[in-house]
Amino acid sequence: MNYNNGVDMNSQDLLIVPVSADDFEFYYLMKCEKENIYWSGFKSAPDKEKLHTWFAQKVDLHNKKNSYKLYIMLAAIDQNYTKVGYLSLYPSCNCKDCCEISIGVSSSYTGKGIGTKAIRRAIEESAKLGYRKIFAYIRKDNGRSQAAFTKAGFILTEKSKEVFFENINRNVEMWEYVYEV
Repeated sequence: MNYNNGVDMNSQDLLIVPVSADDFEFYYLMKCEKENIYWSGFKSAPDKEKLHTWFAQKVDLHNKKNSYKLYIMLAAIDQNYTKVGYLSLYPSCNCKDCCEISIGVSSSYTGKGIGTKAIRRAIEESAKLGYRKIFAYIRKDNGRSQAAFTKAGFILTEKSKEVFFENINRNVEMWEYVYEV
């Protein structure tokens, strides 16, 4: 896929595009980054073959209604689009017409506002997909993600859930954020 597609980078400095098979190596390397492993709650990098099987399923099912959608983030850097992260939109088990979002920005590009811009693009994409509400569950100690979602218009609710994180061998409180599309 040619990402330098003639788009005016002054008006579109960050894009989200559906993953293709060619994006796997980038996605795998992102999942192997120390920060990504930590915030995802794992002890180590994923098994490459298992992740590839999962990734290929997401590529194949992307156009199916109400399926897990996986995107690559592309930022305009030096007049070219560069892969800087990924995000996922997937149907919520909690309510009809709702989805959940997860996001990962490469540690080489954190702190530049890319996460907030990607979340805003995800809001636009969610509306196109027919979702009315987006949920994000963020670790209570992940201030960077909390700030990005808040800047993008998400509201912290009073709900939270406990999730077991194997890397620290304990449950972690995940705060619920919501955006009404």
